[in-house]
Amino acid sequence: MILINLKFRFAICPPQEIGAEKSLEQGGYHEAAPRQIRTAISAKSKMLKIKIISVGRIKQKGWQAAESEYSQRIMRYAKLEHVFVKDAFLESIRNAKKVMALEADSILRKIKKNEFTVALDRQGEQMSSREFAGFLSFKTLHGVSKITFVVGGPLGLAEEFLKKVDLILSLSQMTLPHELSKVILLEQIYRAFSILKNEKYHK
Repeated sequence: MILINLKFRFAICPPQEIGAEKSLEQGGYHEAAPRQIRTAISAKSKMLKIKIISVGRIKQKGWQAAESEYSQRIMRYAKLEHVFVKDAFLESIRNAKKVMALEADSILRKIKKNEFTVALDRQGEQMSSREFAGFLSFKTLHGVSKITFVVGGPLGLAEEFLKKVDLILSLSQMTLPHELSKVILLEQIYRAFSILKNEKYHK
């Protein structure tokens, strides 16, 4: 998960690259981006494929409803694919590393070489909603056609797996249930598109 400092923000979405008059630090490039830039983002986002790999499925009905709702909203802007990996059986806490390694192997088999992979982890870096929107637009405008997000199970993701991904993103420094983490991720993806489309959802 991602702690983005000022230098990294500019690396993600440099104003000169996208024709913005304001940097993300000043409140978001999208508001100041020329109309042709917004049009390019709109056209390319339709080709963007988002894949979410989850260890296990959401079991609580309320979160299931939220997962379904935000998934439907995202599909108005991009292609969305949910992939599920079976969570390994934890016999005892001493077996935790083995379980995480097994889950990591299953996840890696679901990731293709051309996918930009983002893993969720509490120790990762953090973005604001606007920075996250800037990240998605920058990747889209620079030829990334598929972004894969990975949500671990109750134990999280193995350290060896985290070393292999392109980006580690933190939704919060607090510990969140893994099922809730997926719902928050979906909501933030939807919010990012609403920011890029200049819609009213994001206040």
